[in-house]
Amino acid sequence: MKRYRDGGDRLPRGTVIDLLPMGPVRILDNRIQSLKQMWGTFTEHEQKVFTRTYGRIPDLLYVPFPANMIQEMLNYWDPFYHCFSINDNDFSPLMEEYKSILQIDPKKPYKIYVHKPYLKAKNVLSQILDTKSTKIEHLIGSDGEIEYIHVDTLISQINIGPKNEKDLKIFALILYGLILYPRMPDHIDNSAMKVFEQDTHDVNPIFSILSETFAALGRCRENRGGILLGCAPLLVVWIFGHLKPSPRKGIPIIRYSFVFDERRCSVREFASGDLIYMSASEEHWKNYFATLGSEDIQWKAPWMYEGSVLYSCGSDPWVPLLGPEGCVAYAPNMFRRQVGCMQFVPATEGMGWFSYRYFNPDSKAKSERVLPCWKNPRLINRSLSIAMMKDDQDLHNSLAPEYAPWYQGRGKAVTVDRKGKRKMDFEPRLPPAIHHQAGSLAKDMALNRLQRENDEMRAYARGNFTQIKRLEEANYILNQRVIQLEGLSHEQKSTINEHQSANWAMQERLEHLEEWGLRTEHLISKQKKEAIKYHEEISRLTTEKEAIEKENADWKITAQTLENNRLNEERKVNRLMEVVRGATRRAYELSNEAEAARLRLVQMENPDPDLRTYLENLQQELMYYGNFH
Repeated sequence: MKRYRDGGDRLPRGTVIDLLPMGPVRILDNRIQSLKQMWGTFTEHEQKVFTRTYGRIPDLLYVPFPANMIQEMLNYWDPFYHCFSINDNDFSPLMEEYKSILQIDPKKPYKIYVHKPYLKAKNVLSQILDTKSTKIEHLIGSDGEIEYIHVDTLISQINIGPKNEKDLKIFALILYGLILYPRMPDHIDNSAMKVFEQDTHDVNPIFSILSETFAALGRCRENRGGILLGCAPLLVVWIFGHLKPSPRKGIPIIRYSFVFDERRCSVREFASGDLIYMSASEEHWKNYFATLGSEDIQWKAPWMYEGSVLYSCGSDPWVPLLGPEGCVAYAPNMFRRQVGCMQFVPATEGMGWFSYRYFNPDSKAKSERVLPCWKNPRLINRSLSIAMMKDDQDLHNSLAPEYAPWYQGRGKAVTVDRKGKRKMDFEPRLPPAIHHQAGSLAKDMALNRLQRENDEMRAYARGNFTQIKRLEEANYILNQRVIQLEGLSHEQKSTINEHQSANWAMQERLEHLEEWGLRTEHLISKQKKEAIKYHEEISRLTTEKEAIEKENADWKITAQTLENNRLNEERKVNRLMEVVRGATRRAYELSNEAEAARLRLVQMENPDPDLRTYLENLQQELMYYGNFH
């Protein structure tokens, strides 16, 4: 435990950074109802194939958003340690927890997202839609460096009837852009497309989801509210998984299935619970979190499975998470109680160096430093740790002796009300030197925020400047054209107008023909697929017919053979019957002769020896025929 403590802290000891309280928080309503209806059109088999490939992402559509609760809980978000610090308790989403909720099992669990600035939206969409990038380039909008596509354009590419692999991939991209990485209403931007493109090549999506969630919470905390541009439904399921059920306090009782049940669906089970208290007032949640203690926290979530847990990468005691906008580092060792282990003092010094955005000048060098760390992920064998602590229940989910003093004295970001009174106070009071350090850190935070805003405004201005320059060039060309047209005669102007009208009509006709050509190409492709299916069905039926005909011929041969055998047996029986009849007649004749001989022998006073011999011979012959009396 001591080796982690020797690593130092993210903030200087005793530092307190004051943050203003949160304002209203909301999320983008990205066609949730229409996406639910679309998901309902999938057959049971199609839904199983989708969830087996992309996880339980569609179930997030059914999770409500408790705005008042999230607003109040964000008052406790520490942007330096990327965790919720509530009344001496730190907890934060872990990769394994999000993986368990979404039931995602990637082939390469520690393959992470890599930022590719050169990858364009048209290249990603051409792979998904299985068409040339030149045919879909006109469907993509652009605002400076940000490319996007309207969700209706993608929805129109999904078949109304049975869904194929392409349809499932398009629907997954829609969910990525509207649920996992929302940026703008009803649009999917190129950052979500880049993440999706890599996730289809065995990249673990959980790391980029976590990175984006932490970044979104930080931006929302810094702006004191606004739109939470992260995967809010997943965060809501995670939060309620760590709060002990108490309907009186607004925490519903959810009946979760056994974690090893393949039919379980933690998100749906949560969404189907009694969530009436989630719409409680801001004052209710303010009082709830103000009195939240360790006994009110469910450290091990009910949907969390047993297994190994990632706690660091490379030689650093934390995990750098690369996402679509930048990198965020967090220390899973701060949240060991969430996986059933003893909580010791974690090392977080230097963790802030790994938090950056891609538009920063030094982002490329930092990314080159981060990527090799993922070649050596370091894990906790959670099952072994729990087995070692079974004999001593005091160690399970407990704190190391040095943890409480460290927590009380470590650097923190705390919320103050508008009058300057802190919502959370810590003892002892800080000396002036450390207060000066805190002021410097606050100034550094403000300068960094202003620098980021300045960089964003510069990037936006560069895009606007380019657009203005293009407009000026177009305006100049237009003015020159107007001067030329004014110098022409009325007849020439009429001719030009006629040519322009004809040109516009031809252009509209050409666009109509191109659209018709795309539809025709799609229809031909669909008909080809149907023709292939029909051909395969005809081949199958022909094969079955030949097999049946062959089987009928075999049956005919067998029937003829049986008929011949029956006739042979019948002839044998007839011959046998003739033999039996002859034997019967012969036995009857012998019986009559024997009876006559016996009567003559009885009537003789002196029996004739020859007659007696003759009678004995008749009796022996009758015995041969089996009719001896």
